[in-house]
Amino acid sequence: MVQRFFLLCCLLTSLAGYAQNRSQYTRRIFLASASKYAPRPWNLRDSLIRDTSVCRVYYRHRFVMDTMQHKEVTTVMVCDIGESYTSYFSLALRLSHVIFTKVKAEAEKMGRYAGMSVRYTPTESERELKEFAGDAGTVNSEIWLDRSQCTLTERAADYAEENMAYEYEEPQPVLGWNVSGEHRQICGYDCIKATIRFRGREWTVWFAPEIPLPYGPWKLGGLPGLILEAEDCRKHFVWECCGIEQEVRPMARYVIPTRKLTRSKFNDWMTRFHRFPYEVIDGGRGTTLIQTNTAQGLKAMDSDWTLPYNPIELE
Repeated sequence: MVQRFFLLCCLLTSLAGYAQNRSQYTRRIFLASASKYAPRPWNLRDSLIRDTSVCRVYYRHRFVMDTMQHKEVTTVMVCDIGESYTSYFSLALRLSHVIFTKVKAEAEKMGRYAGMSVRYTPTESERELKEFAGDAGTVNSEIWLDRSQCTLTERAADYAEENMAYEYEEPQPVLGWNVSGEHRQICGYDCIKATIRFRGREWTVWFAPEIPLPYGPWKLGGLPGLILEAEDCRKHFVWECCGIEQEVRPMARYVIPTRKLTRSKFNDWMTRFHRFPYEVIDGGRGTTLIQTNTAQGLKAMDSDWTLPYNPIELE
């Protein structure tokens, strides 16, 4: 079972350093690595309670973002299951949003203006939670399934602007699974193997009929039991259940300014960010991107800098 932690305080890890007066500023963004860039945080001050979760599933998610070096990244994803809605999100990214929200509120109390940081030393429990949750910048995706309307909404945090989201809505995918006679024990449950081709990849999952919830990680679901493990045929995307909590909790959808797109345009936006990150992050602001951990110390990034990308959807 996943250990529960409570955030007592918060930390703002500011990516942007500013040299500014009240009317204008030059934006500088410091990167610890040239191979990844975390999305900008959301302010979670406003929310709508959409449902009440009766089951929370934690998945250890391993995936290959850089197919050239086959470098694997690990993070924890959460699937909250309610009466009418199911939500799926990155635990680490949600934690970073919560921390940003609390520090933003503290900064406003102190009369700080944009660009000024609030110093904070994380508690031991916060450090443990961060270590458990994984990298906050690896999975920029939040998915809501509205079962009453049979619609699926995916949204992601902007890479250029704080407190901004991009989202699209599509009909709930109807998946035609091939259920086999193979069985395995996973987390103490008897699981059955099922396969499917979906969005350009061949998927294999193991679901538990003992848990009669037809859901799973990402957009995978529709089986007579909860999916406890899933992977594509190349093992580029793997989910393994690492905890199940059956307790009542509110399911909040945070109110964030949003740019609505089609699924195709959303995927184009994500691809464009990885191909031209400097251009997307800058957004015409005259931004300077600086890498911090090079042998020469600080180093300005080139405008032709790119990020590795292995999209989960190929069609």
